[in-house]
Amino acid sequence: MFPFPFSFIAPAADVPVGQIANAEAMSFNGTDTYLGVNNYVFGGLTEVTISFWYNLNTISGDQAIVAKWMEAVGVLLYHDDPDGWRFLLRLTSGGNADLQSTFVATPNTWQHIAATWKSGDKVRMYLNGANVQESLLSYTGTTTTLSDFNIGRDALTGTDTRYLNGKLDELAVFNTALSADKIQQIYDATAVVSGVPQTANLFTGGLSSSLVYWNRMGDS
Repeated sequence: MFPFPFSFIAPAADVPVGQIANAEAMSFNGTDTYLGVNNYVFGGLTEVTISFWYNLNTISGDQAIVAKWMEAVGVLLYHDDPDGWRFLLRLTSGGNADLQSTFVATPNTWQHIAATWKSGDKVRMYLNGANVQESLLSYTGTTTTLSDFNIGRDALTGTDTRYLNGKLDELAVFNTALSADKIQQIYDATAVVSGVPQTANLFTGGLSSSLVYWNRMGDS
């Protein structure tokens, strides 16, 4: 016999996202700094969420947050000068997406972005927890071959490097399209508690089972 009514036990997915100490972020100089991660995290997915905090030094020029192109598969999320955030996605398991938002970043300001996609559903972009753009579009561009998953620059070469000029923190990739409620919880978890900066603990709130990649950008 249960010690209390079973109806009071919430499913794991309904548990609120918790908090974790966050004191560090990573800086990118806009000319030659980026992270190359030898980890192909997008192959075979039918849905995805990319979540991160950013603080751009300038909005001049295109600036990539994440990029990965390999054969006919790829992803690119970048700030498109002068139009705003853009999200391109092609996955092996079907579904191509291209979302050009109308939101232009504010320099020297920390803000949170989340972009979600699910095969057969809309591409959505969230700013500071709120849905600011969504659309069901197709993308018919070309890709190049690159083994790394790049953070802070495009995966293309030559004039399309799109180096990031600013700071980046808590970059995460999920293999599900997170709900608007969970994205709001990720944003709301960032606060200062007893003098210690906190951010979302992505291992709680039912998120860990769909977490593919999490770079804390200096925090452990």
